[in-house]
Amino acid sequence: MDDSALQSTQSRKYSITSRLRVTEDQWHNSQNRFQCSVTFYNGKTNDFVSAAIQGDQRCRMTAEENKWSGNAAELSYILVLVKSALFGAFLTTFVFKLKGTGLAQFGN
Repeated sequence: MDDSALQSTQSRKYSITSRLRVTEDQWHNSQNRFQCSVTFYNGKTNDFVSAAIQGDQRCRMTAEENKWSGNAAELSYILVLVKSALFGAFLTTFVFKLKGTGLAQFGN
């Protein structure tokens, strides 16, 4: 958290940041509302600014879903490797059969 506001050299505006830490269960509860309120002096009067955000249920992934997703990715990768190996074996067999029939004249 910044204890004091920082002034931008280009815009001459001040900014201040802070970080709210909440547990995963608190964040993934869409019933929770997180609000930040700030009062600052603008040179003449105090200004009040407030912003809020709701917890987000949609982005939650359980450990079981995460494990399933990883397993699906691993299976997909293995299938691509097996498919590539089978295609390589097919091409090798095809080329040797062509050479055997005399139809393929590679450099001869």
